[in-house]
Amino acid sequence: MKLLADENADAVIVRWLRQQGHDVAWIAESAPGSSDQAILTQTCQEAWILPTADLDFGELDFRQRLVPAGVMLLRLRAATQDQRLARFTEHWPEVERRVAGRFIVVADRRIRVRPLPPRL
Repeated sequence: MKLLADENADAVIVRWLRQQGHDVAWIAESAPGSSDQAILTQTCQEAWILPTADLDFGELDFRQRLVPAGVMLLRLRAATQDQRLARFTEHWPEVERRVAGRFIVVADRRIRVRPLPPRL
């Protein structure tokens, strides 16, 4: 899976996704400080999945109709990185299976899934 992780995505999750063999570019490494608009435009052009903890991406997706291949909104509140990673990996099989074409909120206890709007 190709992912373009927003710079606020948890480093431990980015590393874990890479260890699982996914192609993960991370804005924190490649282009820190990039605007949300620039990140979303890149994900749309290259059909990348967007892992982020930034709520603004939901607005950009649904109001401006900039539609990436999929969005993972990371709302993990566990106290430590190890706990957040544990919660994420519990949800990962379902997230991986369902993220294409969808906006998925990954929370500590569950995930919520909704379809992305059609591309214009």
